[in-house]
Amino acid sequence: SGKTTLLKAIAGSVRPIAGTVRRDRDAAVAYVPQVETVNWYFPITVREAVLMARTGERIVPWPSKADLRDAEEVLERLGMAGLGRRHIRELSGGQQQRVFIARAMLRRPKLLLLDEPTSGVDVRTRHDVMHVIHELHHQGLAVVLTTHDLNGIAAHLPNLLCLNREVIAMGRPREVITPAV
Repeated sequence: SGKTTLLKAIAGSVRPIAGTVRRDRDAAVAYVPQVETVNWYFPITVREAVLMARTGERIVPWPSKADLRDAEEVLERLGMAGLGRRHIRELSGGQQQRVFIARAMLRRPKLLLLDEPTSGVDVRTRHDVMHVIHELHHQGLAVVLTTHDLNGIAAHLPNLLCLNREVIAMGRPREVITPAV
């Protein structure tokens, strides 16, 4: 229907075929891909995965003390303190999703784009991930996410946009989740 393409257009990594995408170019944007697209056997720890988001004029292979501190702070903020040395494949589905949210948060974005953040996880993990996203939003972060699971997460979202190659419906959950839509 175009959900991932819409996120990539907002991020600026693809150009729309028609229409325009307008956003503040100075606002930092972070993108969290679908977890199904990640190679969980890649030999990397949680901390190393998070540190891959480092930006700046002079990025060297080894992180500075400030980089390590920032990574630990964001992992702690997301309930992942103490897991930095674990391999990413040793984590639960919810923890794996939090690693990629942590990596995105290391960039200090103003806009967080999440592609299917609750796909393939159990109900408890879905709730935990949505709680983290809800907290981040209420701390001032703009969040756009895609999902197939409107019934499972609509209560956590202030606004919905139903997309099927074009906008089908947009508004508050009770306005959008109707039999007609």
